[in-house]
Amino acid sequence: MSLQKNIHIFPRLPYSLLLNKYYHSSNGLFKAISLASKRNYANISNNNKNNVFHEEDWANQTNPSPYTILNLSQATFDKNLLKQRYYQLCKIYHPDINTKIIAKDSHIKKNGKDYYLNEEQKLLRFKMINDAYEILKTPSKKANYDKYGLGWIYGNTDVSTINNGFHTNGFHANGFASQRFREETMKNSAYWNAGTWEEIHRARAANGNPALDGENFNIWTFLWISVGLFIAVELATFLNKVEDTLVAKKDMHDASEYDLLCAYTNYGLATDKWSRLRRFLWFRAFGMYSSKEDLDRESKLNESMIENLKQKSN
Repeated sequence: MSLQKNIHIFPRLPYSLLLNKYYHSSNGLFKAISLASKRNYANISNNNKNNVFHEEDWANQTNPSPYTILNLSQATFDKNLLKQRYYQLCKIYHPDINTKIIAKDSHIKKNGKDYYLNEEQKLLRFKMINDAYEILKTPSKKANYDKYGLGWIYGNTDVSTINNGFHTNGFHANGFASQRFREETMKNSAYWNAGTWEEIHRARAANGNPALDGENFNIWTFLWISVGLFIAVELATFLNKVEDTLVAKKDMHDASEYDLLCAYTNYGLATDKWSRLRRFLWFRAFGMYSSKEDLDRESKLNESMIENLKQKSN
């Protein structure tokens, strides 16, 4: 099969993407045009062996959303178009693709040289694309974002400022810094995109919080837990003692009130003067003597005393 001279195919594009793309020549530049989206993501130069892309439609607003990053409409959201846009952007910004990307604002040149995205800037854009796709492809995460704005950490990010600090050396950034940036962004992504408590726990443990990692359970954690349990037990005991004291005081008050009432009613006996005096003498004898003979004798003497008092009072 022969191809015309002015038709070129990217060696990195998969066969499924080649079926819906045409390429045409324009002043030595070959532009990839998607039949589904009619959106130009990059230009590729035929004279450059390293595939230099010029980004054209990267989001350039202060508060980007997953929809604007992937150039989608929330009102007419389509999963098939979401996947297509995601794959198109991944082929440009994926860190493993050794491609030089000319910044969107590189029309402002210094010394006539283009501004290229460095490795960290390329990785950040790829992460934003990946996080946006992760939210929109998962129904629960998409619903949480649509209703409450949850899961998206770039709401206050001015994505146009990501172009600051471009250089013309391509991807020759410091390897240690790039690796550290990659690890930090992946940790943050795992935390903010967590959908269950188990995922949140793993994300926090990955960020170096030993208190939440079961394998790093140490003696200090055990000591603090023991102290907390001891304080809780002591507090419960103290509250029980206070309750017992208050109950005992109430019982004592009730008993005193009952005795006073009995005294007022003469313990169910008659309430006249001689009945009260007879009750007083009986209680006195009961407290002084214990044998039946002594109590009977004292009872007779008390009765004789009462009769004498009645006769004198008359």
